[in-house]
Amino acid sequence: MKSNLLAEVTAWREQQPLVLLLNKTGMTQTDLAMLLGVTRSAVGQWLGGGKIRPEHIAQLERLDPGFSDRLEAWRQASPLLKKQ
Repeated sequence: MKSNLLAEVTAWREQQPLVLLLNKTGMTQTDLAMLLGVTRSAVGQWLGGGKIRPEHIAQLERLDPGFSDRLEAWRQASPLLKKQ
């Protein structure tokens, strides 16, 4: 059972909209951090599911229209929420 949940969480994390954006654009975490004026560490936290400030969401939305909606849908689809 645990390994199934681990597989679900791993697959879910691979669909994180920021991961998909980086893959689509070929940018690195450092590239995105420089573009948004944040640290690479901040981008790393976001990739791990950390909260993104509204002004950065707006910048990401300009880079990738629909980003905020996809991010919210991704969060709501968490396998951990389904297990509660």
